Amino acid sequence: MNRSLLLLLAAAPLAGCQSFDEAPPPAWGGGPPRPAPEPSLAEPDGSPAMAEAAAATTAGASANAAPAAPASLALDLEQALRLAAARAPELGAGQDLVHAAEARRGAAGSLPDPELSLGVEAVPFSSPRDGDEFLAGLSQEVPLSSAGAASRGLAESQRELAEARREVLRLQLETRVRGAFAQALAAQELVAGLDQRTRIGARLVEIAAARVEHGDLLPSAARALQAGVAASARALQDARVGEKAAKNNLSDLIGAVAGAIGPVEGELSQVLAVGQMEALLTGPAALPVVSEALAEAELARWRVELAEARTLPSVELGLAYRRRGDGRDSFDAGLAFELPIQGRRSAEARAARFEQSAARQRAAAVERDAVAAFRLAHAGCRNALDWLALYDQELLPAAEAQLEVAEARAAAGDLSRAGALLAAEEVSRLRVDRLEVYAELLSAWSELRAALVGEAP
Repeated sequence: MNRSLLLLLAAAPLAGCQSFDEAPPPAWGGGPPRPAPEPSLAEPDGSPAMAEAAAATTAGASANAAPAAPASLALDLEQALRLAAARAPELGAGQDLVHAAEARRGAAGSLPDPELSLGVEAVPFSSPRDGDEFLAGLSQEVPLSSAGAASRGLAESQRELAEARREVLRLQLETRVRGAFAQALAAQELVAGLDQRTRIGARLVEIAAARVEHGDLLPSAARALQAGVAASARALQDARVGEKAAKNNLSDLIGAVAGAIGPVEGELSQVLAVGQMEALLTGPAALPVVSEALAEAELARWRVELAEARTLPSVELGLAYRRRGDGRDSFDAGLAFELPIQGRRSAEARAARFEQSAARQRAAAVERDAVAAFRLAHAGCRNALDWLALYDQELLPAAEAQLEVAEARAAAGDLSRAGALLAAEEVSRLRVDRLEVYAELLSAWSELRAALVGEAP
């Protein structure tokens, strides 16, 4: 047994999924999630089994007894995704940022609010108190440039960036759940394979002991067989620890209590959705982390547009009614504008152009690195999947066919029990070796996820 596989399965699952919708999984990079309330593994009223477990726990506590352990429920990927989405504050934060950008877009490009002024002038300190004047005025700032259109474009770009970031957050959670689910699934299959292998080894040890008693086998050969079974038993113990750790990590992601997850159900290649990701190889912008970087570059472009439009100052128009102390009425009118002699607006425009250039270069670097890493990791995933297909379509079927022949011969008395058990042990060994390919697939998936959502593997 490869020790590295055990260490991988016992380690913390991948930091990083089918969409969070109830429908089948869309293509990667789809729309925002619409989580719906689902029966919870963390809430006792989510299912009859959990309600029963909660009742047992309450009864035990009232009797000063140890609380009952939570019921273990089977879990598939779709349930895990829905539960995780319902308990993910980052998804709500991303959606709120989109709403905030939409609210700003509604007021973008409009004229500033007019100003109303009321007052008195020339009020004497001493009698006779005459000659004072009452003044009521209205002023409006009017831009002379295309700043309004640039403001609307900037607000729309801010909304697109918020949507891109929300999508990255969604995929970060989705892929994190997929990775944790795949880790638990692989650990579960490893335990099953090692358990079968250990049981077969124990039966072979019994047969070897009988052969030693009859003088048909050297004691040293029997001791070597016992040592191999002991190593398998130790590996099984380690694998069970890794399975518990993997399922507890999945419990944390979906909001379930520790130990609430029983068997996980699914196929590893479908859980990791490597086939769905092939569509992302057609265009770099399809990668969410690249889309976010391109949206930032577009936002910087609109900031340049707005800064250049504001180099032409606005004009403030004013009109006022004046009632003089002698009872006569008059009006005042005028305009005011900024004299751009300090160069502040021009400096802001130059700074915005440099920031746009920096954003474009950052986007190009993100695209270069993400695409290269994604293609390399995707090739690693495809290679591991090809090896899994080799085990599933050729190696394991051939070994299972040999096992059927051996069992038939043993039933007919043409083969010893030990011979049949050796054929079964070969099948078990291939199944455990197949899980080492799982470890390679999970490692490649970690790299693939990093390129997809911009998180470290």
